[in-house]
Amino acid sequence: MSPLETEHLAPDHAGVARAAALLNAGGLIAMPTETVYGLAADARNDLAVARIFEAKGRPRFNPLIVHVADAEAAKRYVIWSDLADQLAQAFWPGALTLVLPLREDSAATSERTFASRACDRGPPKLQTRESTAIQREVVRRDRDRIT
Repeated sequence: MSPLETEHLAPDHAGVARAAALLNAGGLIAMPTETVYGLAADARNDLAVARIFEAKGRPRFNPLIVHVADAEAAKRYVIWSDLADQLAQAFWPGALTLVLPLREDSAATSERTFASRACDRGPPKLQTRESTAIQREVVRRDRDRIT
């Protein structure tokens, strides 16, 4: 896919599968969140993340938010506190972003903190009934790939 090519994906199984394939290949996708539409990439892929900064003209000193499936996914990267647990239980999924100290054994970023949010909109989660099974499968594959 060239940097200037845009695909319009349907909110169905095929669209979710194509979005996942683009992310897995280091591509970018546009996705809705609770507050805005965002540009997304696989946060574990340095080149894909760099493409977000380039595409948006975003300064390198302005870090990105990483959307995670749930608190367990965030805990892989950060030092999780009781307060973070209480906040996540009360407000996730949702528009709350938690900025927590990065674990020393995490190679997720060169920053000292990690901003994460469990989103209740956007890929792989769509606002349709059929997407529930798709979302669970994509999240399950993602967790298996990370661990």
